[in-house]
Amino acid sequence: MRRGRSFAVLWIAAVALGGCTRSTTGEHRATEPAEPVVPEVQQHVTAPTGDPAPPVESPTADSGPEVAASPTPGAPSPTPDAAALTGTWAGTYFYTMGSSTGATTGSVAFFAELTVEAGKIRGSIVEPNTIGDRTASELRATVDGSIAEDGLVRFVKQYDGSGGVAHAIEYVGRLDPLTQQIEGVWKVSGSEGRFVMRRHNRLPELAHR
Repeated sequence: MRRGRSFAVLWIAAVALGGCTRSTTGEHRATEPAEPVVPEVQQHVTAPTGDPAPPVESPTADSGPEVAASPTPGAPSPTPDAAALTGTWAGTYFYTMGSSTGATTGSVAFFAELTVEAGKIRGSIVEPNTIGDRTASELRATVDGSIAEDGLVRFVKQYDGSGGVAHAIEYVGRLDPLTQQIEGVWKVSGSEGRFVMRRHNRLPELAHR
């Protein structure tokens, strides 16, 4: 009987000890800090009030620069400064080319040396030979025209025969005195295209420093 009682006592003690161990382990896990849950950030875009703005149009591949708009009626138009316009201009003219895949736009860069005096434009143009024969690497032309007080520019570009090219082309554009840029169209024998010219030295006095 004593041996049975001793075994029972030992068994009860073992059960009690096991219960204490499990209780302690569970409590320890309960006190471990849980991994913080990061909330998802949702972007909130506020719809603009009023009518939506129209989408910005990108220029097409076959469009050249447009002719600058006339000054707003009633607003004073800056008078072209002849001294600022006299000198070197860097320009580009655009033309349409036909191909098996459709019409594409080509361009030719040129330099113009201009003299502006009393509303008259005189000068010369040089450009790479893209339309003449192989006797010349460059094509040269003279410039003769006028510029009005409102910035309207007209001149004739007359090739001098270099490279076998000797025809004349009419240029009509408009000057923006603030940016010293001329944009417009050229015409010859039923064909036409766009052109743009920018003052190569916007501040001529800097050339003397």
